[in-house]
Amino acid sequence: MVGRDRILGAMKRRLGVVQRGGKGENLVLIGPRGNGKTVLCRELEREADHLGVRVVTLTGGEIESTDRLIDTLTQPGLLQKWGIASVEGQLLGVGGGVKFARRRDGALVDVLGGLAQGTGLVITVDEAHESRPDAVRALLNAAQIVSNAHPLLVTLAGTPALDRRLGEWSATFIERSIFERVGGISRRDVERGLVEPLAQRRPPIQMTGGALKEIVSDCAGYPYFLQKWGAEIEALGAEVVGEAELKTAKRAVMASRTTYYGRRWQEMMRAGVVGAAEALATHGLGETELSLREVETVLEAHVTALGIGWDGVDCARDILADMGFLWDEAGQGTAFRAGIPSLAKYLLAQRGSVGEAGLRNRLARTIKQWREEH
Repeated sequence: MVGRDRILGAMKRRLGVVQRGGKGENLVLIGPRGNGKTVLCRELEREADHLGVRVVTLTGGEIESTDRLIDTLTQPGLLQKWGIASVEGQLLGVGGGVKFARRRDGALVDVLGGLAQGTGLVITVDEAHESRPDAVRALLNAAQIVSNAHPLLVTLAGTPALDRRLGEWSATFIERSIFERVGGISRRDVERGLVEPLAQRRPPIQMTGGALKEIVSDCAGYPYFLQKWGAEIEALGAEVVGEAELKTAKRAVMASRTTYYGRRWQEMMRAGVVGAAEALATHGLGETELSLREVETVLEAHVTALGIGWDGVDCARDILADMGFLWDEAGQGTAFRAGIPSLAKYLLAQRGSVGEAGLRNRLARTIKQWREEH
């Protein structure tokens, strides 16, 4: 959570409102993969539990239907933990468990209201961009109704795709939410995130200035890589980490990173935009920030070379932004940087591994799907 003091402060303020029985604003955490959104959700849950506020932890994959969502919210284990025998008017005891007598439109509202009453309720949804639209819309709309009468805080976390999808799911939820963009951290915070935890080990682990400088430079502000470095350095079992120890840890870090890059590359391949990503990397993304105009100029040249029309630019830009490869740090839509800075170098190394026909066919298929969605 290093470098997240402002976001942590915002989370705790909203939790305080819920604890006091007030009506707080919801929270949306948006950022590329590997920037710590899940860790922030876990910290919010831990703090809520400490304050005596009920907590429900969900992932987007669990929100695939209203019925399944209700089943998750009314697990016997949860109700027993909170000392709730039933949710008013909706639950029947069946064989020691809890079961809905019938599913009606107001059932989800009743359940959320029953859980939020008294102590307040915090719901976190990680990977929220993967939720089924109808089910998550039902959750968000029900939460808005319940929050008018009971203390309830909903926190959604996901890739930048969540930003666009929320507009399709619930305009009301957006108006009552605070958006926090979770991007990279400063070099100073990378250093703190490595040095301070290692110093708390028993015995403490120290790093030479040269080793620390190399790691800080290598991470480039990306928290996921900081986490990997910290784990490998701890695994060495050395009390002082210098050049030799760093070399040993680096082999493991780089092997893990290559696998991680490969997953991101495959993700872009499946989405049909790996060629567009390579074009942007060639133009300097990863080394510098690109304006919207520069991004569209690069993508226009790419789709034109493949014989694809202008809407290929909009399609590729939207998908790469949804993934966080193109990261809009300010949230203004006018300038972009790389969500994972060093991924650009990997893409350049892979360039040419897919032929022009493969790039064209994949992007054309993606554009067809994109048109239907829009």
